[in-house]
Amino acid sequence: MNYRIQNPGKTGERIVLKRSRRLEIVLSVILTPPGIFMFLGGLALFLAPETDPRTALLWTGMGGFFLAAVTAMNTMLKYPESLIFDNAEAVLRVREKNGEEETIPYGEIVGFHVRLHESNSSGGYMVEMEKRDGAFWTLFYAAREKNARAFYEALTGTVRLGAGSAGDRPSGPVPVPDGVSCEEEADLIKVNWRKKLSLRETLTGYLAIFFMALFIYGAGPHADNMAAYYAASVFMVVVCLMALGYLLFMVRRRYYVEITPGEVRYYSRGLLMPGRRFVMPVAELHAVIFNFSLSFQELALFFLRREEMTLFQNIRRGNLDPKDLVSALKLSLKANKVDLSHLRVGKMIALERYLQDLIERKTSRTDL
Repeated sequence: MNYRIQNPGKTGERIVLKRSRRLEIVLSVILTPPGIFMFLGGLALFLAPETDPRTALLWTGMGGFFLAAVTAMNTMLKYPESLIFDNAEAVLRVREKNGEEETIPYGEIVGFHVRLHESNSSGGYMVEMEKRDGAFWTLFYAAREKNARAFYEALTGTVRLGAGSAGDRPSGPVPVPDGVSCEEEADLIKVNWRKKLSLRETLTGYLAIFFMALFIYGAGPHADNMAAYYAASVFMVVVCLMALGYLLFMVRRRYYVEITPGEVRYYSRGLLMPGRRFVMPVAELHAVIFNFSLSFQELALFFLRREEMTLFQNIRRGNLDPKDLVSALKLSLKANKVDLSHLRVGKMIALERYLQDLIERKTSRTDL
C-alpha cells in the first residue's frame, strides 16, 4: 500500500496524493478465479454420487475462504482514498472512499522528513509528516532512499506549510465529532460514543473464519500428517472461540473518556463484560496521539507520558535498540490507549483533536 502524487511536477494550490490499489488488484486477480472455481466445484461435488462429503467441504471451504479474503481486503483496510494538501485553505484534506472528508490545518503540521523504518520485513525508507502533537504520518514507502528523497522533494517543493497564516495553530473550540456525545459539568467532562460494527465487514470476517473451518474439517481424510492436522484443528477452534467472544464483547459496547482538572479516565461498558480501562494524572500526560502508517493500521489513540514517547515512536518505526526490547514489550502491553478500531482515519483525526482540545480547556494545558 502506498500513495502517489497525481500529476507530479505540476504546480498548483492542491497537491493530491492518491492511494495505490496495486496490491489489492493483483491479489484479487490471483485469488478470485480459483476461488470461484473451487467454491462452485465443491458445491457440485455434493451432488456427485459416492463422493465423500468432507471432500466437498474441503473444496467449498477453500474457495469460499479465497473469495471472503478478497472481499475483506477490499473492505476492511481503512486507508483514506486520497490526501489533498490544499495550499489555498492551508489544510490537509483526508478524503475517504465514501467521500467523507476531515481536515488537518497546516498549523498542526511541523514538516516532512525521510526516515529509515525497520518495521517492514526488509526495512525501507518512509516519507513522514510530523505533527505538532508528536504524531507522525507515513505518506510514502520506498526500498531505496533515492526514491523516497524524490517523493520528499516533490512534496516539499509544492506544499507551502508556512504560507500566510498556515503556520499559526488553529484557535477556538473544536466541534463535537459525529456520533460522539459530550456531557459537561463543573469539574467533569464526560465523552462517550458507541462502537458500531459494519455489517459488511463483520459478515466478511466471520465468513472467512467459517470457510477456513470447513476446509480444515474437510482436509481430515486427506491429511498425511495427523499431528499437523490436529494442531490446525485446535488452532481453528481457538480462532472460532475468540471470534465468538469478540462478538459477545461488542454487544451494546460504549466507550467513555472522563476528564477532570486532575486526571483522565477511560473505560468501556457492554452487555456482558467490562473492557480495558486506565486512569492517568493530567500532570503525567505528555501527548495524545494517533499515528498513521503504511506499515500497519493504527487502531487506537494513545495517551503517553514524556518518558514513553520516544520509545513508543521507535516501536512504531521498528527502530529499536536491542537493549530496549524488554522496555518496549512492557510499554506495548501497558500503554494507555483508547480503542478506535471501528473508525475510519478521518473520524480518528476528529476524535483525537476533540479530546486534545477538551483536556486543554479543562486542565489549562496548552501543549497537547
